[in-house]
Amino acid sequence: SKNLLNQQEISDKVVSIQSGAPGGAPCNTSGSQSSLGGDIASADVSDSKRKETTRLVLPLTFLVTQSRSGWLPRPKRGDAVIATPSTKLSCSKKAVARVPMFGSSRLNVLLPPRCAQRLAVAGKGARALLLRPHDTKSVVLDVSSGHVTVRTRGKNVRRLVVKARVGKRWRRLRLSRRGRATLPKGGSRIAFRVTAVTRPRGRKSVASATLPR
Repeated sequence: SKNLLNQQEISDKVVSIQSGAPGGAPCNTSGSQSSLGGDIASADVSDSKRKETTRLVLPLTFLVTQSRSGWLPRPKRGDAVIATPSTKLSCSKKAVARVPMFGSSRLNVLLPPRCAQRLAVAGKGARALLLRPHDTKSVVLDVSSGHVTVRTRGKNVRRLVVKARVGKRWRRLRLSRRGRATLPKGGSRIAFRVTAVTRPRGRKSVASATLPR
C-alpha cells in the first residue's frame, strides 16, 4: 500500500473521481464561463466581489491503508478505493465492481456502495488504498490572473503546502501570512495540489484541481 501512497498523480486522479457527484462547477465571477477538464477536486461555487476571480472549495481527503489482516474501514459516502488488478474487494461477501484507472494499466478504481461491514481485501499480492473526504475540513482557493489566495475551513488543519504546475513542472508556492502567492507564468492551464496535516491524528490529507487560464 505504501507504493500506492507515494504516487501523487494517482491520488489526484482518485480525488477527482470522488468529487464527480452532481454539484456546482467552479466559475469565473466576472460572468464569463469557465470550462474545466482534467483532474478537478471540487465542484462548490461561491460568489466573490473580486473581479475575474475563480473560487474553488476543495475537500481535503485523507488516505487509509489496508490492515495487515486485509481489511479497510466500513465505507462511507464519497469513499473511493484504488487497488491493483489482482485485488478482490468485497463487503458482506459481495464483490465490489471495479473500473480501470484512466492512464494506468496497473491500478483499478472501486467505488464501494453502502455497506454495514468493513471491506475485505483479498487476492494474491493484493494492495488497496481507501481515500475518504473530510466531513468538515476543506481548502478554499481564490484564483485571479496572476495570484492565488489560500485559506482553510475546519479546525486543526496544519502544515499546509500548496504547489502549482504549468506544463510538467511542479512548483511550491510561497504563501504570505495572509495566504497569498504569485502564480507561475505561461501555459493555458494550471494545476493545484494541496497537502495538509490534520489533527488530532496527524493524518496527511490531499486535494487537487486544474483550471484553464
